Amino acid sequence: MNMSASQVIQSGAVNLQLIGVNAGVFSLPSSFLTFNIISIDNRTPEITDMQLIEVTQTTAKISFACSDIATAYYLIALKGTALPSLDEMKSQGPPQYETTQSRYGVFYVGQDQTGLLSFTGLTAETTYVVYILLQDRGFNVIQAPGSLEFTTKSSLSSPQNATTLPSSLSSSTRTISTRPKEF
Repeated sequence: MNMSASQVIQSGAVNLQLIGVNAGVFSLPSSFLTFNIISIDNRTPEITDMQLIEVTQTTAKISFACSDIATAYYLIALKGTALPSLDEMKSQGPPQYETTQSRYGVFYVGQDQTGLLSFTGLTAETTYVVYILLQDRGFNVIQAPGSLEFTTKSSLSSPQNATTLPSSLSSSTRTISTRPKEF
């Protein structure tokens, strides 16, 4: 590739070939490599929408949307649990207090910039909080973390009262169980 110092490349392809004594013994699965160069990302990701879309006695589903492809670190815990640090979320705990019933997770938000979190093993008639922290491909971290509180249904409630998930939101899912680990 012949270029001058003032030229800017945004995408292209590199041709690959094997040379040397053993070049005939080996083969390449592809003889070229394509690439796209993305600009420096200085924007922090944001949560643009976060909704409780279904809740029962022992389960909940939360949908969220964000402004960029990102890694979403999340926590579900009892109401009153403080927002953890990014380091705590990334390392998946441990929580400051075991009594918060904290459960951590990671969700990779792709091109559609939406996610669906499904939680199981919840306790009836209990109020929970969910926190979501985002970090994008440029390592920018969300400035205003998402949070949502909800209360599970009474053990006397009919499961027919649960709302259902719109089919348009069913593309990406992640399920986390809040049942404690058994040793």
